[in-house]
Amino acid sequence: MLNQQASNVFRTVPCFGIERNSHRIYLEEIVKDRRTLAWGFRVIRDELDLADPPVGADFSKRSVLVTLAHTTCGDRANKGQPLNDYHLDVASRFATIRETGEPLVEEFFPIGGGVEDAGLFAHVTVGHASDSNLKQKLYSNPESFILYCFDIQSHVGVNGDYGRVQESRFRSARNACGAIVDCLSNYNPSNPVHRRISGDLGDENFHYLSSNRITAEGGQDITYAVAASVLSVRGMLKVMDSLEHELDDRGFAHLTASIGVNRTSRDDNVIYLARSIMSRGNVMFQGFGEDASLYAGKVIEHHGEMRLSLSYGHSGSPGFSVQQL
Repeated sequence: MLNQQASNVFRTVPCFGIERNSHRIYLEEIVKDRRTLAWGFRVIRDELDLADPPVGADFSKRSVLVTLAHTTCGDRANKGQPLNDYHLDVASRFATIRETGEPLVEEFFPIGGGVEDAGLFAHVTVGHASDSNLKQKLYSNPESFILYCFDIQSHVGVNGDYGRVQESRFRSARNACGAIVDCLSNYNPSNPVHRRISGDLGDENFHYLSSNRITAEGGQDITYAVAASVLSVRGMLKVMDSLEHELDDRGFAHLTASIGVNRTSRDDNVIYLARSIMSRGNVMFQGFGEDASLYAGKVIEHHGEMRLSLSYGHSGSPGFSVQQL
């Protein structure tokens, strides 16, 4: 049953690599996937449902307990529309809800985005999702399961080229993500942030991105957009690897990687990069990879705006095949 629902998720290919409105990405891609995974099951997320009867849910029915975790850079330029939209669209549906109605989301804000410690991130999220008594009640139905949702995001600013943002019309543009730009432009081995970002990128990617300028077909510099993308994808893959040691045979994980695009207008957009599903040690992956040298891009007109469209290798968005990892 669950394997079939996972297969259903991959029947359509998302708009990977295209800078789009955050509502579109969250609702039409991430939320849609998770709705498909939970189709036919009662979704349990309100803590009032988790109490003992008569307030509690009927655990004899097929149920799925959901929990949500995400990462994004703590840069204030990145705390506008995408983060607010994320909580409105995704957290409102797939985070546990406190009895007072507040979404309970595991939130991490590593400098530069991506994932600072994938093992810790996975361990904390799985550990907080339920307790032994709740699992015993939930698993009384052999088809019930827990859905762990992970969204890994980094960000890049745009002010002509990609890598700077003008926070206000009264101020000059600045680097965004500043940590990524500074790491690639002025690497200091004594700086722990630089060491972390370069380590997350990997030696080959760091050397490539710090030694070359990647330009879009229109001439815009997209080096830092590529770096942010690699950080997000590699972070997602690291969390997925860590989950192999955390999930039991009734745990199901849905992971995504994306980058926010910070614009002066505050109508920030999101680029969806990759998704993955894990269950009982089986992993299905689709989307952009982690090799920076295979990224390219162009800036296209979309709804009256010039937006970035990334590509990976020789595959356009419709060509991303599902991989069994």
